[in-house]
Amino acid sequence: MKKSKTLKSISNENSDIVTIYCFFDDLCKSLDMISHRNSKGGRPSCLNLPEVLTILLIQKEYCIENKKALWKYIINHHKKDFPRVGKYVSFCLA
Repeated sequence: MKKSKTLKSISNENSDIVTIYCFFDDLCKSLDMISHRNSKGGRPSCLNLPEVLTILLIQKEYCIENKKALWKYIINHHKKDFPRVGKYVSFCLA
């Protein structure tokens, strides 16, 4: 995995992850996106929308090419930041 120089500290500093998550949480609330996420019914996601967006940002910044590699990275480096990330199958449904 190639690390971006701009967000290199993401993997080391919990406060950066929290700041990014809070930004996405505030954005989703201001756009009223959180309440509409599961409007189609079905099984609810284990991750909320701001968590998904934060994880997708990590994927793009670290050039992680597939979901399995992203899941492994989150489990190995950010499990405490995303405690609801479970098994790979559940992660793919998020």
